[in-house]
Amino acid sequence: DVIIDEIEGAAARFAFNIAGNEGLSNALAAAIAEIPESMLIRTMKRFFSERFSDCSAARDTNETSHSPMDCSIEWRGGWRRGYLHWGLDGKETAGQHSDWEVIIDPFGEINDFSNSADEIAPVIWKPDILKREEVETLLRFHVLTTRTDFGFEYGDQVRAAIHSHALSAERILTRSFLEDAKLVIEGFDYNLTEEARAVHSVSELLAIMLSPMFETRFPNHPKFERPIGIGDVTAIATQFYNPAAQKSADIQELVRVFAVPLGLAEWSTEGYVPVGSEKLAEVPSAMEVLRLLDSDGGEIVPLNVIYSELAKPPVGLTREAQQLVLSALVADRKIEFVTGKGDRINRRSLDLTIIWDDIAGIARPRESAYSSKRLVRWASLITRDKTFEATGAIDNQERLRAAFEDWIAEWKADNILVRFDAVAEDLVISDISRLASRCSRTFGMLANVIEAAVNGSIPFDECINRIADSFLDSESEIEGRRGELAKIKDFVTGVELSDKIDSYLAQCEITSDENIEALRERLWHFAEQNRVDPSGRRNTDAEQQFTNFRSEYTEYYRERHDRVMRSPELRERCVAVLQSELLWEFNNFSKLPGFDGACAEKAEKLRRMAAGLECREDPRNLPENTPYCGCGFVLAKSAALEELPEMIGKTASSGLERFRNTLVENRDVISEILRSYSKAARDGDSAAAALEIAEMLPANGIPARLNDLQIKVLAEASNQAFAEMARA
Repeated sequence: DVIIDEIEGAAARFAFNIAGNEGLSNALAAAIAEIPESMLIRTMKRFFSERFSDCSAARDTNETSHSPMDCSIEWRGGWRRGYLHWGLDGKETAGQHSDWEVIIDPFGEINDFSNSADEIAPVIWKPDILKREEVETLLRFHVLTTRTDFGFEYGDQVRAAIHSHALSAERILTRSFLEDAKLVIEGFDYNLTEEARAVHSVSELLAIMLSPMFETRFPNHPKFERPIGIGDVTAIATQFYNPAAQKSADIQELVRVFAVPLGLAEWSTEGYVPVGSEKLAEVPSAMEVLRLLDSDGGEIVPLNVIYSELAKPPVGLTREAQQLVLSALVADRKIEFVTGKGDRINRRSLDLTIIWDDIAGIARPRESAYSSKRLVRWASLITRDKTFEATGAIDNQERLRAAFEDWIAEWKADNILVRFDAVAEDLVISDISRLASRCSRTFGMLANVIEAAVNGSIPFDECINRIADSFLDSESEIEGRRGELAKIKDFVTGVELSDKIDSYLAQCEITSDENIEALRERLWHFAEQNRVDPSGRRNTDAEQQFTNFRSEYTEYYRERHDRVMRSPELRERCVAVLQSELLWEFNNFSKLPGFDGACAEKAEKLRRMAAGLECREDPRNLPENTPYCGCGFVLAKSAALEELPEMIGKTASSGLERFRNTLVENRDVISEILRSYSKAARDGDSAAAALEIAEMLPANGIPARLNDLQIKVLAEASNQAFAEMARA
């Protein structure tokens, strides 16, 4: 049955008469009359537990229990830790070191905390006050779900009632806690946004609603591209300050995302590197840590004090960001971690996985990492200057600066790592690639540290300390790495030499000299040998062989070049044939119809070649990497060019012979045309010339010498003859 409840001035309300059974309704009415409204907290907590997947505080449905729920909210890539609890009783058990606190006030009993003595005023989550009928519905739902005797007495009616009341309870609490609720933040009321009401976890809801508060409280907090986790902190702390692992692509990306925004790393030619000691000391969060140490008289400062101070506005670093700052200070030897057992963790042991729960505090380093004598030895190893050990001290800063400046100058002149990066990937085998990567991490770091010392960014003793650390304080280690660097240098030098050799050989023609060709073969193989096993000695040998090849090839080329391009005798022979009767006749007849066009083109090409047989350059004076003369001479044509006069003569003779044969084969037609031409000619000389040629053709053919008029008449007759034959 449907019950209509009409109240004056309000819309009618509808309710179900449960299963039409007055007995269950009366029993519920009697039961809820004996239950205080405070018991609704259990139903509210149940609603939270089902509505929000991460709401651990709501899973305890005991109305007298107020255990807080710890929760982390992601903001600007950091995790802001806080607590959510029901009522004021839970406030006493909430953590002391939190970025935020939310108190749920289900019955409107809590006043504003904006003027409280707390460093961070709690946020009050105020559900909308429940209406009388809503309270009754929730109380009935409480009875139905807690009184087992109702199930025995009313059976299926109870199950149906529980279902309908559950739906009603969800709608009621959704309205009260989400749709019409308010968050009181620093004295101001905020309605939950549509986005906040739609999420299914408390952490997401609070992240949306508390973000403006964080923006106001912590405007100077850096922005990370993605959320930072303890795994990211561990990776940076254990590997970024270890030269052997520093240049890993994964570590470099983590450093870019997290360490750079904190001011702990900067870009260099070798990738991201830790900032210098002076720059680190100017980072505000690092300055605060060192200030706390100094104000405490150099004693151990508890880690919770550090956490509390660095979490304050306007920066408010989150826990993981603070740990990155502390790790950077340990790596720079400005502080040491102190465990609960009193053990120290310094730069040397920073590459071990840090268990942050074991760290009790921080302190100034107890002593220098290396003795003065050891630093002197390392100064000698780095600079290869034994006078440092002879004097037994490194106090002379100018001497150290000069020695380090020489080292940097030599390093930049060799430019090994940059040259290696320029090598094509397909030329680099995996073994060489691994060596280069290791050299980049060790000597790349060494160069950065030495340059920082020369520029005054870090003290010289700190520079030497870092270098000793990077080579594990092992003389054999630095010598081994030097050997690897030398191998990379040999490889790069070999590749560059191979490129020069290959470029030169690609321009050189094949010769008939066995010695030159043997040198060429050895040089071709050099590149492959260098890829697999680079060697300074092989580079030297290849350089010498290349010099020999260039010298012998140049001489071979010069001798043949001069025999052709600078030969007076060859030019005289060419002039003689070009001015001969044969060429005069060829030049005249090659213009006539019926002459072999291909033969005429070949003769013209040979004539142009003959005209170009002159060069004033000496191939011995050519640029070092140019094995040919600008005149265009090529070895492959040298033999043919020496026979050029004979080739011109043979081409002319062959063309003339074929032309005469053509005239003889067509003499009847041509003779008839010539006679007709003679009769029709108005010019007596032309008529006589045509008749004379017409009589020659059947008898002896065309003579070698014709005058200009005869050639003109023969051309006109040939044109007409070949045109008629084409039409036929």
